[in-house]
Amino acid sequence: LCPDADTARTKAGTALEILSNRSMQDREAENALAVLLGFENFPTVKTLMSGRWTVVYGVMLAKAEDKDKAESEIAETEEGRDFLDRRKEKETVRELDRQNIDLRVSEGRAEAQKLRDLNSAGPGSAPAKSTKKADASNLDLSRIAFKEGSRTMTNSSVNLPSSSWRVQKPGYEEVHVPAVRNVPGEGERFIEIKELPEWTHAAFKGMNKLNRLQSKMLDAAFTSAENLLLCAPTGAGKTNVAMLTMLNVMSQYLNGG
Repeated sequence: LCPDADTARTKAGTALEILSNRSMQDREAENALAVLLGFENFPTVKTLMSGRWTVVYGVMLAKAEDKDKAESEIAETEEGRDFLDRRKEKETVRELDRQNIDLRVSEGRAEAQKLRDLNSAGPGSAPAKSTKKADASNLDLSRIAFKEGSRTMTNSSVNLPSSSWRVQKPGYEEVHVPAVRNVPGEGERFIEIKELPEWTHAAFKGMNKLNRLQSKMLDAAFTSAENLLLCAPTGAGKTNVAMLTMLNVMSQYLNGG
């Protein structure tokens, strides 16, 4: 409204005086603000008038050094009591939201820790290394390519787990989905790191075992010399499968095997 900072400060003070002047009826205060700010800024005047006492008491409370004293003074008027009631309701809602978020985050962390403990528990036998090589074949990628490319969506609908929850943020929405229990199925076993050759253990520092994807891909990635194409979602463990292929190549140059 005012490119000059000093003029803007002066007009802001005058506008606050007009808004807080109880001797002025709404129409009179509106006209005074229109003269002060200019009729071209009448939408701003209407906004100020629609929240007249919210602006007055909000500024008063923000400037007060003694908040309790300021609230007591504000509560002496009907408009002030309405302002304090609305403010208290908003603070209550914010506090409940914060408590709910803290609770959900705590539950999520606890669930994630349980899953980590579950995935790192339980010994198993060493995997049998396969020496069978896959049959070589040619693959025409152009015949199986999706016309939509990376924007291909084959699912008609996406349903989140029932325990998922959302948090509305200014300008965006957070969607929290609980971690999937990564436990072996019937006849399935996760390969422990200690079952791999000892010289490879440093590559998996901090891990006790391979996950489902890595365990299934162990023979193809670590013992086979064939080419490998792996497609899996983000976070499925593809990086460590790539690590297994690098360790496979390194093993061919180790002295003594």
